[in-house]
This record gives sequence, structure tokens and C-alpha cells, in this order.
Amino acid sequence: MNSNIVAGPRRSRATIMEEVAKVLRDTDASTNIESAIAKSRVSMQEVADTFGSKRELLLAMVSDLSDAMSASLTADSTQPELRERLFEFGQRVADIYATSHLPSLYR
Repeated sequence: MNSNIVAGPRRSRATIMEEVAKVLRDTDASTNIESAIAKSRVSMQEVADTFGSKRELLLAMVSDLSDAMSASLTADSTQPELRERLFEFGQRVADIYATSHLPSLYR
């Protein structure tokens, strides 16, 4: 458990995921989810209380990225033309892969 964590108000799921994602983005390829949690401002107890387990945190992070990537393909997309929607989808996938913690989640 992180000794530098001070008990305070409970953080949201999104805030916890962002804290861990920041560490994953900023660390080397050998970092696993346990190490990322330990290096973040999130305690293992907070992960357990909020998500149930590290696995559930990981699944929530993957789901969040998947939703962000596929948003342009949903029925309520702002792009009416299939070609435009597919282009936007490809752009989102490339942007998320290049700038997010997605590559770290494959470890």
C-alpha cells in the first residue's frame, strides 16, 4: 500500500483510472498494473473498494478506451456519412494508441 496516500474524500472511478493511466503513460514498458498502482497516488485498498480488484480496474480502463475509440461508430454519431465515420474512427484509434496508456495495458 502507498505510504504517501492520505485518507480523504473518496475519489471517483474516473479519477482513479486517470491517476493509474498517467503512470502507465509515463513509465517504461516493463511496468505492470500493480507497479502502476504503487507509483500512483492511488492505494490498493482504494482500488479494491472502488473496483473490487486490480482486474476490474484494468477491465474498466480497457472499456473506457474502447468506448472512446468506437464513439464515432455509434448510432448517435454526429457524422452521417459512413466514410466520414470510418475516417473519424481510424483517427481516434491512432490518436488514442499514440497518446494514451493503451500500449501499457497489453503488458
